[in-house]
Amino acid sequence: MPYLFLGAADYVRHEGARPMNVIWRLHTPIPSDYLRLARMAS
Repeated sequence: MPYLFLGAADYVRHEGARPMNVIWRLHTPIPSDYLRLARMAS
């Protein structure tokens, strides 16, 4: 799955230029089921 919408988020900061790393703060936590699947895939 190339994209998963995790809800609204606030911009916190960014670092670097190429590539740029963007830090976001989610309004709601990532669902535990998705985290478990992501750990298994990595």
